Amino acid sequence: MPYNVAFLNDAARRPVDELIRRAFRRDGVCKGILKEVLDCSGDLVIPDKIDWMDGHLQPRLRTWNTDLIGKLDDQNLIHIEQQTTGHSDMDIRMLEYGSLIAANDGLIRNVNQFYLSTDDRPIRGRINLDLVDNKKRSIRNRFIFIDAGEGDPWAFFQHRDFDVALFGLLSRDMDDERRFIRAIVQRALSDFDDQERDLIDRLVDCVGMGALRRRGRLVQEFIPMQLRELVDQDPYIAEMQDKKERQFIRTLLDRAIAKSPFMPSNDFIAWLARHENVALVQDAALEIATAATFDDMIAALGIKWPLPEQDQLPENVPAVPGIG
Repeated sequence: MPYNVAFLNDAARRPVDELIRRAFRRDGVCKGILKEVLDCSGDLVIPDKIDWMDGHLQPRLRTWNTDLIGKLDDQNLIHIEQQTTGHSDMDIRMLEYGSLIAANDGLIRNVNQFYLSTDDRPIRGRINLDLVDNKKRSIRNRFIFIDAGEGDPWAFFQHRDFDVALFGLLSRDMDDERRFIRAIVQRALSDFDDQERDLIDRLVDCVGMGALRRRGRLVQEFIPMQLRELVDQDPYIAEMQDKKERQFIRTLLDRAIAKSPFMPSNDFIAWLARHENVALVQDAALEIATAATFDDMIAALGIKWPLPEQDQLPENVPAVPGIG
């Protein structure tokens, strides 16, 4: 490697973002979206099959990681950066990523960069398919900004490749959400009717992308009951549900503590945040907000505190972020 940068194979990822990147890696998807549906890649030749690189480049002094980097031909690389939040430093990120990619490639090929925003809100000051041209005295960086939410869902749906069509779920404005979601689920069932594993993967993609626009439950509603359990058991969906449940617990405890006439101990809050029994956490949150003292709360819950050693949760059980 000609440049001293970290190349990460196991970077921590949000499950929904990972689903989007997984779909982008499938043959024909990048070309279908950038060239055939959005028509934003100009004269750049994008083949159906891209040699995507494994891992992620990381700057030495920051915690950012590149998303998708692929080899198009002997003269061109493609870099797709997908971001749902945190766009304020977008120009700086793309400049640094572009420099890292070029240096890692030995300055051999052109680096063609695309920034894909999957935010639920439009990015102020940006328009879909905006050419961002950073001109400074000493350096210049250019990339295409794509707002996935601005796309026409039916333009995606009409594409011959289902893996391109499902990106229509990221569109913000749909005249008839139920009609589109029913159509995309039915198409998945039709296109992959004899390939169960591929079908489950596509239905998981639909739920994940739908969830970014608060449509995940609606997508699940149209999935046949005999397949819904298989979708729910998928690791991506299970992780999404776990994160959602832990966020619910965090909000519940934060609100209870704000109303509490006493301050529960940090150890007790950390124990609740790690607990798998959501009903117990809900009862505890109510008592935290209403009981006069910590001892009154413990008595109302019918538990002993401090806990006997055999009842303590393992230290490696993940806590809710921001609590404990």
